[in-house]
Amino acid sequence: MQTRLTMKVLIGMPLRERARFAEGLLQLAGRD
Repeated sequence: MQTRLTMKVLIGMPLRERARFAEGLLQLAGRD
């Protein structure tokens, strides 16, 4: 898994981008 890479990206992201990213993941998870 790319958990470490994902965490580094999230930590480096501005809050707005982080929120957008989280929404995208939730939408993908909801489709499944």
